[in-house]
Amino acid sequence: MKKIVFSLMIFLMVILMASALGEAGFRIRDMFDRNRGLRNSVGDINRRYCHGLKPNSRFRLIASKKNEYNVPVCINNFGFRGKDILKNKRPGVARIMVMGDSFTFGVGARENETIPFLIEERLLAKGREAEVINAGFGHYSPLLHYLKLKDEYMEFKPDMVIYLFDFSDLADDWRFERNLVYDKFGRIVRCDPAFVDGRRDWWKTMRIHSKLCVYIHNKVVRLFDKIRILGLKGYITAKMNHKRAKALIVTGRGKSEVTDTIVYDGYLMIRGRDKLPDIMKHFKRTEKYLNLIKYRLAEDGIPMVLVIYPYGIHVGPAQWGEGRAYWGFKKGKAYDDYYAFDILEDYARRNNLPCINVLPDFLKRKERKLFFDIDGHFTPEANSIVAEAITSNGAFDSLLNAVCGRRDKTGIAK
Repeated sequence: MKKIVFSLMIFLMVILMASALGEAGFRIRDMFDRNRGLRNSVGDINRRYCHGLKPNSRFRLIASKKNEYNVPVCINNFGFRGKDILKNKRPGVARIMVMGDSFTFGVGARENETIPFLIEERLLAKGREAEVINAGFGHYSPLLHYLKLKDEYMEFKPDMVIYLFDFSDLADDWRFERNLVYDKFGRIVRCDPAFVDGRRDWWKTMRIHSKLCVYIHNKVVRLFDKIRILGLKGYITAKMNHKRAKALIVTGRGKSEVTDTIVYDGYLMIRGRDKLPDIMKHFKRTEKYLNLIKYRLAEDGIPMVLVIYPYGIHVGPAQWGEGRAYWGFKKGKAYDDYYAFDILEDYARRNNLPCINVLPDFLKRKERKLFFDIDGHFTPEANSIVAEAITSNGAFDSLLNAVCGRRDKTGIAK
């Protein structure tokens, strides 16, 4: 018995030492990880809003492959990308807040190449006194923006809000809603990544604090999940043919039936009309959070503009040329089914929201390089197209005139 106890103790000590060394190794490796593009636009784990950026911080956005971009980033005194701002508005200056995800944040772009910066620059060039706040964060969605709006954004008293909708918002809302924590009255308290469906998930909690657990989850847990869906033979065949297992799952080529592909597919909204029932089922959730944003702004008389932009697959066969295959889209093909845009334009009509669809502006310049080949985010030229489309839009200009007309010389809304 003593030998058995002693052997168990030795075994546990070895496991603990190996775990400690593994954790240290992964933390050191993480310090030198060059894949800091989208990941850095997400920021750090936040137990209130799932994740966010640290005020007064500096870092670089570095593409994971082929040096597509390597740009510096400045996070201001309130955690937004760009220069420092005052919480109180300057007299006579209209404050516009631009909400969105990594495209709005400006992955791959310098500060003066981001969409919010370019909107402000164009308005100033037209003689319009405006300040534009970049409220873009990697993997933010209507749900997270609603939480931040009611808790923080309204303190900045924006005169107008522009929401840049990303098609991945559908999947992000699904994922983040599972992390919501409610009080006893059913009100949302926070979006906590350590909770799933109202209960603490200890494996997710461990992954928050341990790089080793993250590695085990990504390389072991997910591996068995892929094999379960594709079958061992299907998984091995995929690897031998240099196919991404997840891409096969989301395109419906698994052995086991996947009841809801949004679990694996961040791009469900643009997969095809045969996915329309699933898309509409999940769009109801996103519509709810878009409405909550709209209603909260309406309480203070703040107008909201919805902006829809395309992905490379919509613009041309050479746009997002290499990276699209990673997500199961075909190389060298232009996807001309624009039903996802129709869904959002219909939502805007039903809710009396000004809507700007910038797809036509992209199609006019489809021969230009508008998306990074691997990363898939906008190039600086594409950011310029979006900013120009917004500031030259008649509905936007009318709203801005109305906002400025409601302000007196002190900058206080009447």
